[in-house]
Amino acid sequence: MKRTIGVGVIGMGWMGEVHSRAYNQIKDRFFDEDGYTELLSGPVHPYHKHFNPAWGVAIGYDDTKVIEAYNFLRSIASNKQGEPGFRQTYDVAQVQQAIIRSWDSERWETVTYEE
Repeated sequence: MKRTIGVGVIGMGWMGEVHSRAYNQIKDRFFDEDGYTELLSGPVHPYHKHFNPAWGVAIGYDDTKVIEAYNFLRSIASNKQGEPGFRQTYDVAQVQQAIIRSWDSERWETVTYEE
């Protein structure tokens, strides 16, 4: 008989790592069970405290766009390429193209990078 196992993990540093490792082992020990993952963001995560003061209150879509705009404009003002940048975007596109080729050829495909 299957039953659902709900797991919530809140932790930072070494205790967060201990909780995460224990969670990752659940599927090995309770392989007949259905489970789910719930991730909670909090004030210790980058930018979270500027939008919500407590744990478990999600950052919304609009908040995410404000963060993206801030990082983009900071990159322009400092004249420093933000990360990830255009190069990383290009590399991801190369991987995506290899995936498409692999689907059609039904074999491994080479990912090419231009330097």
